[in-house]
Order: sequence, then structure tokens, then C-alpha cells
Amino acid sequence: VVRNTFTATLCCLKSSSTVSPNANEMHDLSCQGLGKKRHTFDKDGDHSYLQNELEKLFPKLKAAKGKFQLYKSLGGGSGRRQLHKIPMGPAGYTIKWLCDNVVIGSASIYIVPLLTLPDAPQLDAVNEVSL
Repeated sequence: VVRNTFTATLCCLKSSSTVSPNANEMHDLSCQGLGKKRHTFDKDGDHSYLQNELEKLFPKLKAAKGKFQLYKSLGGGSGRRQLHKIPMGPAGYTIKWLCDNVVIGSASIYIVPLLTLPDAPQLDAVNEVSL
């Protein structure tokens, strides 16, 4: 049976980084609607499809206006890992190109916006009361 889907673990960062987030940073990303999520893509999806799917998963990514790069981590074990840029294919980041040309396996794909994403409102500031 040939599957026409591709499932990946994605991690959307807020800004450029050369290493994967630590546990505290991952918690902060999750609180802002970023961080790690798993998603299944249609293998026939082109670059626009990928961008739209990523923006549905991570609505804040819309602020990057389509300007992002994909990275993967190399190395195993726990802790922070070096992030390495996934080169863009001739038609951009298409699902087929990622499946056929990038060895991802069980590694996460990191989405790095080329524009820093806005901060979420700070809940502590909203809940402060002057006495």
C-alpha cells in the first residue's frame, strides 16, 4: 500500500536559532502557540500548501509573511542539538521534495521565521493589581 501522506513532528521557533530549544524555551514557545506539533501532510502539496498548513498549525507564523526556513537537528540523545538548514528545492519547500531529498526519519523539522514573531500578551501583566 502506497501512502500519499507524510507525517512529521514540527517545531515552530519564534526567531532564528542555531540550536534546538531547551525545556524552558519549549514551554515558553508552547505558551505562545508555537513549539512542537505533529501533522500529516498530503505528499502532493506544493510550497504554498506547506505554508498554509504551517500557518494553520501556528497562526503566529502568518506574521513572517511566508518568509521562513526549515531546519533539522542532527545528533541523538537528549539536550540541545545543532540545527542545520534544509535546502529549498527547485519549487520551494514541497512535501514531495522533503520526502524524497531530506532524511528526516523521526527527527523534528524546525520552522524558523525570517522575521521575529510578535510576543503573546503577558498574562502576569494583565493580572497585576495596583494597591
